[in-house]
Amino acid sequence: MKQSLFKLKTQMLALFAGTAFLFSCNKDLPEAVPTPYVPPAAPSIYTLISSANFSILKAAVDRAGFQNLLRDSMQVYTVFAPDDAAFQASGIPNPGAIAGIPVATLQSILSYHLIGGERYNATRISDKYPNMYLQSALLLQAPSASLPPGYRMPLGISRRGSSAWANQIPVKQADVQASNGIVHVIAALLSPPQQVLAQIVAGDPSYSYLLAAVQRADQGPPPGAPALLPILSNAAANLTVFAPTNTAFNNLFAALGLPQDPSTFALLPSATVWGIVAFHVQGVRAFSPNLDNTSRPSVMGVNQQFNVTTSAVQVRGPGNVVPTPGGPVNFFANVTSANINAVNGVIHRVDAVLLPQ
Repeated sequence: MKQSLFKLKTQMLALFAGTAFLFSCNKDLPEAVPTPYVPPAAPSIYTLISSANFSILKAAVDRAGFQNLLRDSMQVYTVFAPDDAAFQASGIPNPGAIAGIPVATLQSILSYHLIGGERYNATRISDKYPNMYLQSALLLQAPSASLPPGYRMPLGISRRGSSAWANQIPVKQADVQASNGIVHVIAALLSPPQQVLAQIVAGDPSYSYLLAAVQRADQGPPPGAPALLPILSNAAANLTVFAPTNTAFNNLFAALGLPQDPSTFALLPSATVWGIVAFHVQGVRAFSPNLDNTSRPSVMGVNQQFNVTTSAVQVRGPGNVVPTPGGPVNFFANVTSANINAVNGVIHRVDAVLLPQ
């Protein structure tokens, strides 16, 4: 019993000695000085769009549940923000109309206007051809073993001189600073595309000749050349297609003395048809503001020649000539409908077939 009491006393003395040692060490530590809170110099993105000029956008953000996302000081976004006039130009007249749009639709549309993780002010936007392609916040494919980072809908931003665009939509006011990002005010709503290029061509009856040409081309591409339909169906591609209408092909067949029917492609060598179709495709996505008076290569390597004015875009190939008594005369195809956006590219509708030779 005495040994137990002696052992207990020894343990208690060791404990008190350790405690005294800790106190003697702690008394040398400086006292914590609280860091004063410094409010951000600029308002948050959400505060910026709470102004009267963005009443429809704010209603959309509130209905989509994006308030905290655009308030979050730990996240940074570049936002292409449509003001009320932009929504009205896109067919949404007032904040009340937002209530009729499904929440999931609003979330997709708003996500397409956001680029996460970076402040892209106007000076950081490239002025090189064709433009910058950045992944928006709109998720198309979640991260997986085959695609670890996932895939988001690309958004093209470009600059020419002092003017900037998001896809083909002009930026009305650039570089509005926020505490958690930067805002560029745009002139119209950005609508996320719903289809790939192949689906747009297949679903438009005025492109039935073009679809027949793609199918004939893929029956026998030139040696080493890829099939075209899989390329136009690839959601991860970025392409520009100058798409001739049925009338454009009929005009070509009439000039060559061929039957004016999609079945005429079966009379032509598949490799020849492949070359004609491939000449209409660029390996980059170029909206009309990116096109200028120069030559650009198609995916088959032969250059397309452009004639661009403030009111028109024209394009031709080396074979686009008309024989006349005075000699051959070059002619351009007119872009009759520009900037038909797809998940994997953009279509410019043209009124003549482009010929590579």
